[in-house]
Amino acid sequence: MSRSYYHSVTLDKDKCVGCTNCLKRCPTEAIRIRAGRARIIDELCIDCGECIRVCQHHAKVAVTDPFESIRRFKYRVALPAPALYGQFKTLESIAVLASALRHIGFDEVFDVARGAELVSRAVQKRLADRDCPRPLISSACPAVVRLIQVRFPELIDNIVDVRSPMEVAAGLARQEFCKRYGADPEEVGCFFITPCAAKVTAIRKPIGHTQTQLNGAISMMEIYGLLSVQMKKETAAAIESMQPPTGWGLGWARSGGECKALDSEEALAGDGIDSAALSASQADVLHTTPYRSFPSGVTASASKRHEYIRWARRAGRFLIESDYGSEFSVSSQPMETLFALSEQDNVIYLNTFSRTVSPSMRIGYMVLPRQLTAPFQEKLGFYSCCVPSFEQYVLAELIRSGDFERHINRVRRSMRRAIKD
Repeated sequence: MSRSYYHSVTLDKDKCVGCTNCLKRCPTEAIRIRAGRARIIDELCIDCGECIRVCQHHAKVAVTDPFESIRRFKYRVALPAPALYGQFKTLESIAVLASALRHIGFDEVFDVARGAELVSRAVQKRLADRDCPRPLISSACPAVVRLIQVRFPELIDNIVDVRSPMEVAAGLARQEFCKRYGADPEEVGCFFITPCAAKVTAIRKPIGHTQTQLNGAISMMEIYGLLSVQMKKETAAAIESMQPPTGWGLGWARSGGECKALDSEEALAGDGIDSAALSASQADVLHTTPYRSFPSGVTASASKRHEYIRWARRAGRFLIESDYGSEFSVSSQPMETLFALSEQDNVIYLNTFSRTVSPSMRIGYMVLPRQLTAPFQEKLGFYSCCVPSFEQYVLAELIRSGDFERHINRVRRSMRRAIKD
C-alpha cells in the first residue's frame, strides 16, 4: 500500500524555468529537474523552505490556511509565534499586538512562548536523567525531525520525546479558554500564526503523535497587513492576554534561544555551535566542520562562520577547520573557508585527498597559521612522513599542471547532471 504525503511547500510549474537553484540548495536532495521543470520528491522533502528562499522566480510557495478559515469555529484562539513580535519595529508592548489580533477576528490570544517555557522545563528533566540518550536532539523543529528520519535514521532515538511548543500551547489554550468561558472544546479553534512551512506540514501530518491540538496555520505574511492597519488605529488599546509569557519563552525566537532557556552549557544549534554556549565553555580551541557537519548535514551559513571568527579574535584562541568534501559542493557559489575569511592568523585548516582523488590515496594536509609554524617545527618537525615520496610527487604534479582543478570541475559538472537526470 502506497503512503500518502502532505507538504506545505509546493511548486508552481508555470513559474519554474528549471534554473536548478533550488536543486543545489536542497539539504535532502529532494528536487529533480524533469522536462525543464523542477519536481519535488515527496518522500525526501522535509518542508524546510530553503527552496522558497533561493527561488528567484517565486516558483516555490508555502500553502497555509486562509485567514477566513477561522470562521469555521464559534470561538477562535490565536497562537502567535514569538517571531511575530519582531516584525514590528515600533511595537512597545505585546499587549498591543494581542489587542490587534482580537480586533481582526480572534476571541483570545495565547502566546506560544508559554508553551516554549513548558517544553524547556520538560527537556531539562530529560537532560537530568542519566539514562537519557546523548546527544539529545530537540523535537521543536519539524524540519529537523523530518531530516533525521530521511537522512540520519540512526539518530531517531536521540530525539527528545516532548511535543513542540505550538502543540503544548494549543492544548493549554483550549483548556484555559473552555474553563474561563464555559465553552465546548469542539467549538474552539486554535490557529497558529507562523512563518514556517514545516510547522504547517506538522499540523496536517503530525510527527510522533496521531492527532494535533491545532486546527490550522495562518501565514504571518497574510496576517501582517491586517495587523499593521489595526495597530495604527486608536481603537487598538492594549489588553492583556490570558497570561503573559516570560523572557525565556520569548527568547526562543532568537538564534540559540532554546539552548539558553535550557541553561545548558553544552549545546549545538541547527546552524552550528551555539555562540552563547561556546562563550560559556571558556574553551580556547574550536574544532568545527562547516561543510555538511554531522549530524545535521547542513552547511554553516556565512553569518555563523563569521560568529566563529569573532569568537576567535580573543588572544590565544584558535579555530581548527576540517573542510572534508567541500570541493564537491554543487552550489554555484561555494562558501569561503574560515581560513580564507579570518584576518587573525589563528585558523588551522585540515583537508584530505582521499575523497577528491581516490580513497586509496591516504594523503591529508594541514595549513598552519604563520604564528604556529615555528612551534610546530620545533616540537613536531622531527617526525617522519609516512606517505611514500612517489605519491607525493605525483600529487604535486597533478596540482601544478592544473589537472587537479580540472578534475574537480568535471566531477562537479557530472554531479549536477546526475541530479538533473
